[in-house]
Amino acid sequence: MEITDIREVEGRNAVATSDGRIILATHVVFCTGYEFLKAVANKKHAIVSTWAMATRPRHPRPEWLDDYLVWEGADPYLYFRSTPDGRIIVGGEDEKSDDAFEDPAKLQAKSDILREKLSDLIGIRIGVPDYRWAAAFGVTAQGLPMIGRVPGMRNAFATMGYGGNGITFSQIAAEIISSSILGHADPDASLFPFV
Repeated sequence: MEITDIREVEGRNAVATSDGRIILATHVVFCTGYEFLKAVANKKHAIVSTWAMATRPRHPRPEWLDDYLVWEGADPYLYFRSTPDGRIIVGGEDEKSDDAFEDPAKLQAKSDILREKLSDLIGIRIGVPDYRWAAAFGVTAQGLPMIGRVPGMRNAFATMGYGGNGITFSQIAAEIISSSILGHADPDASLFPFV
């Protein structure tokens, strides 16, 4: 089910769904994170494509990797970490394209690049991955998400444009939006405006 429209009606929100239902709510929070609501997206926002893969369990890896997440600052960047079952997850190779992630041939090619880069960095041959995936995510010009009230609506909130930092920004968004719903001002809210 997809939300297709939202309107403010007598102090409440009427949310239309793709299957024809109308849901009434006092508050609505759009947690799109990696996408943008059409109502507030603009030319400064972009959807980019990214790729990742995971090795088989108990893959050979440096001992130190069990305690660290590595994030390379290059462009395109690379990140990798290990999981409790001994997989290595590696990702990156972002492209400024909103649909490149849908291409199966590109998924194979990007997985090969990620494997090669990881092998070079840790000095261990990386085998055929157990899992490969690709996705799109939203970025803003400042690199910060947009968190707060949807412009023009009293009780509709959104949090979007996380870039590659969903875990951190979603926690910040939860604090800011819940404070706003409860009628409290969050001192960090002004850092994440809708621009």
